Amino acid sequence: MRTLMVSSILLFLLLPVLGCDGKPFNTNISESIKMSKEIKVIFGDGNELTISDKATLEKVLGEIKSINFERIEIPDSVGQNFSLRLENGLEYTSTGYLKINKTYYKAKDTKIVVNLDDYIVALGKEKILGLLGGK
Repeated sequence: MRTLMVSSILLFLLLPVLGCDGKPFNTNISESIKMSKEIKVIFGDGNELTISDKATLEKVLGEIKSINFERIEIPDSVGQNFSLRLENGLEYTSTGYLKINKTYYKAKDTKIVVNLDDYIVALGKEKILGLLGGK
């Protein structure tokens, strides 16, 4: 009887955190993202750019840290404008996916994802002529 009561209490405490499949409804992974000395940007057309300016790093990392993510099995979309390679093996794609230690997370805040995509692409186009098929 006591084991059943303890199990019931634990289940009650975990209900707001876990979905039916045991995955978190909302995962804030901002603790995993640390300030980097640089971010490597790999664009969909193969061009690469390294961001090392402190203000730009803070803006990009701040945006990613502000996103709420949910854990997923695999990304459900392909093709992207860019991938960001962060320190500690983290990778963020312009489609709003974050990969940490072979685990994928999908952004729930599409407005932030779109704004960050626009910002990184504009930054790349300033530095790389003809980026992503542009003039």
